[in-house]
Amino acid sequence: MFLEKSAMIQCFEPRAMEKTKEILPELTYCQDEYETTKDGDTLVVLTEWDQFRNLDFNKIKQLMKRHEYGLYFQPFIFDMKNLYEPEKVKKLDFKYYGIGRS
Repeated sequence: MFLEKSAMIQCFEPRAMEKTKEILPELTYCQDEYETTKDGDTLVVLTEWDQFRNLDFNKIKQLMKRHEYGLYFQPFIFDMKNLYEPEKVKKLDFKYYGIGRS
């Protein structure tokens, strides 16, 4: 659906990327979890690997998309594994959605 709407999807998964490339070659595959956030407006976390549990959200916010002319932009995080404390992430000015959380 997102690809049909011309969305660019950047992804990283430390163990399954080679197989995924065969199935979904139209995705952009990145070297690490931080490269996936570069120039993006939404981060979706779909895995529970330890390296994703302690992300540097300040670094991620700097890497994510910024609107021209200094306009305000609030990046989104969809936490499909409920790895992060919602209030901590929201204090860093992310719009946070945890599956199963309000």
